[in-house]
Amino acid sequence: MELTFVGNRAKRRRPVVSPQACDLCGAKMIEQQATSDTPYPYTISGLKNVFLVNIPIKRCSSPACAAESVVIPQIAALHRILTEELLSKRFLLSGSEIRFLRKNAGIAAKSLAAKLNITPAYLSRVENGKSGKNKKGLLGPQADKLIRAIIAVTYSHDKEASKLLLSETEMLPSKRPMTFTCPLNRDRWGKIAVAQ
Repeated sequence: MELTFVGNRAKRRRPVVSPQACDLCGAKMIEQQATSDTPYPYTISGLKNVFLVNIPIKRCSSPACAAESVVIPQIAALHRILTEELLSKRFLLSGSEIRFLRKNAGIAAKSLAAKLNITPAYLSRVENGKSGKNKKGLLGPQADKLIRAIIAVTYSHDKEASKLLLSETEMLPSKRPMTFTCPLNRDRWGKIAVAQ
């Protein structure tokens, strides 16, 4: 922002920047629309298989530069739609899909690894597709379902479910079965008494 003084008043003026010139080389930027024939690969999301259509893309006209500029409108809504699609897909989540869901939900890798009972290093290898024998970066079906449940609960803002699934408390094996006493009082269930 630039200030220009006229008398004793300051007037703000934006610096003049040509939106048609490339920031890197100064060549002309050409605006194009991403189409279904030439979609924009949304690789910054970490997902290699997401392509955007009907968004404006500005590309540098200089073949030596190859700079491009893109504005993705309503990015939170886009991420919500991607999350819903990933959570409902019929196949196991890939490592990059797990990373996208985890980061988009704001869950730390260390926290998710603890809930899955794996090390953060192993989760990192899974997310990066380098998990030993399983080079696809897949976890088993039980861990996959648990990840989906954790992400879904995080998005639903269900506090009780979040508290249960996202608890940092370690689950210990019980020495004896717990006893739950459930009293019925005047057609209503009363407070449950728990004993071990």
